[in-house]
Amino acid sequence: MSDRNTQLQLESTYRRREPLDFTPFDAALEALTAARIAELDEIVLNATLNELQALFAGGSLTSAEFATYCIWRIREYDEALQSVDELNPQALILAHQRDLERGQGQIMGSLHGIPILLKDNVNTADTMQTTAGAAIMIGFHAAEDAFLVMKLREAGAIILGKCNMSEWAFFMSSDAPSGYSFRGGQTRNPYGTFDAGGSSTGSGVALAAGFAPVTIGTETCGSLVSPACQNSLVTIKPSIALISRSGVIPIVDAMDTAGPFTRTVADAALMLNVLAGQDERDPDTAATAPLFGTDFTQFLDASDLAGLGVGLWRPQTEDALMGEDDHAALDRAGEALTRAGARVVDVRVEKTMPFETVFPVLTNGFRHCLNTYLAAQGGAAPVRSMADIVAFNDTSLDHYAPYNQALLVDSQNAPVSPEEYYTFAAEKRAAMREYIASVMMEYDVQVIASIGYNFSAYYATAGYPALAVPCGYHTTGEPVGITFSARYLEEPLLIRVGFAFEQATQWRRLPVLRGGAGTAQA
Repeated sequence: MSDRNTQLQLESTYRRREPLDFTPFDAALEALTAARIAELDEIVLNATLNELQALFAGGSLTSAEFATYCIWRIREYDEALQSVDELNPQALILAHQRDLERGQGQIMGSLHGIPILLKDNVNTADTMQTTAGAAIMIGFHAAEDAFLVMKLREAGAIILGKCNMSEWAFFMSSDAPSGYSFRGGQTRNPYGTFDAGGSSTGSGVALAAGFAPVTIGTETCGSLVSPACQNSLVTIKPSIALISRSGVIPIVDAMDTAGPFTRTVADAALMLNVLAGQDERDPDTAATAPLFGTDFTQFLDASDLAGLGVGLWRPQTEDALMGEDDHAALDRAGEALTRAGARVVDVRVEKTMPFETVFPVLTNGFRHCLNTYLAAQGGAAPVRSMADIVAFNDTSLDHYAPYNQALLVDSQNAPVSPEEYYTFAAEKRAAMREYIASVMMEYDVQVIASIGYNFSAYYATAGYPALAVPCGYHTTGEPVGITFSARYLEEPLLIRVGFAFEQATQWRRLPVLRGGAGTAQA
């Protein structure tokens, strides 16, 4: 990745996001007074999903007003952040419909009237585009909702818009900064000149900036956890296929998943209730049947963690990914977990990121999985294959792929068949599960706690779940998060541990953007 100075120089040269269209909302925005905005800052800016529903039910807030407030914040603050690519012109119409239904006693589900922003690789069958940030995909309108979008709509959510992302989910160039795409330009961290995390960069930044109470991202290897930790958020990266991948532009189905960004562990559990489920279009979801119908909020238990072993993941020797601030944050996490009753031990490892294991899976599978997605779009997609994408970018590489497209080219040229990819990915998954089991047995732990995305290459390759929770701020003001990981379908355990940790620490997240300014403090 480019260093920060190089990144800033390139940002001034490369394409910025096209201006958002606020004209469908002009009348509502005009009616939203400065006094009411100040009131909403107090009551909704950090509200949980249940708190918002209570405001709706009590009549002190409508879905239409709340959606308008979110749009106002995007108009006010996002030009500098570039986290939102597109707004749904039907958003306020949908919000008024949810209000009408509520007035008639018709509540669709736990997200009734809640505006949600989606990463720009998630299909929506409406007027919005799905592009993965790529120039060649601009103008593509999916014919069907992704399965997870169907689940959101069934629960009453309002799809507010699409968020910027690292182009092709950060598997286009190793030289690009987090959060750059041709379509959306460069997304920036609202906490300062820090990495905003990739590839679900826009989704993380948009929630941190208060543009929606929940956003949706995707992860292959760290792309939920990294933005969450870099923006002082909670995310849950579920076990592979607990949330259907159908209708989401992929890297590789062996590791891909969607997941929510939320402000609290409780909201993450509630979102998992909505998003998990079997989908015939994604046959792998059948393997997650033991968790179908589970109310994940029942595991929000901050009682004693006595008997639970938690391993703090540290390198044996000096590691570029862990500085003094990182070790200090891990120490704080260990102290909090000990106070909560857990038995905490250091887990010493030779290296932190075994990308020699991960990259071959991605390189060998990306072409096959992307071509399969494109073929499933029924001819509506502007390209038919990865080869088309590479050829298009080559027509003006400096313009369409300013940081190069080496990872796309490598995947296009990978000499493996789909069958060989699946065999290879299965072997890597089995080997990683065996390795994690051996570590857990050696140290007698059931959960691994790590800084940021340092453990991502392990849990992602294994198809295991992870839960990221804020853990304060470095001395520079940069947010830092702790990621908890456990074994397949152990989301209930992670929610229990994450909730107990959250309640034990109570890191105070000040609104990042409020009244034109804002900083975050622990």
